[in-house]
Order: sequence, then C-alpha cells, then structure tokens
Amino acid sequence: MLLGVVGVRLAAVRRQGPRHTRYWRALAGQPAPPNAIRLVALGDSTVQAIGAARPLDGLVGRAQAY
Repeated sequence: MLLGVVGVRLAAVRRQGPRHTRYWRALAGQPAPPNAIRLVALGDSTVQAIGAARPLDGLVGRAQAY
C-alpha cells in the first residue's frame, strides 16, 4: 500500500517539474512595473515549488506575495 502511494506521488512530482518550469519562465518574460523589485531565486526543487499544488504555493511564490 505504501509503495503504491509513494509511486503515485512520485509520478505527480515528475509531471510538475516541466509544468512549473514553464510557469516561472513565462512569468519571468513579462515586463515588470517601473518600481518593481526583481527577485532572483537560485536553488533546487524547493525554489520551483515541486511537490506543491501550484507554483505560487512554494517558497518563491509566497515571497512574491509580500
């Protein structure tokens, strides 16, 4: 049972990688307002929000909200 749950979750995470990458690249390509602060985040899957339901639910998305 546990292996089945882990396998399903692993498959979901593998699908999220490319989808989250496309989201962040599209967002980076948008023009920023004149007074905006540009945040650059370097890291691994925690920066990309892999495992989160939405890209904005991760570390960078939450920082962007403030």
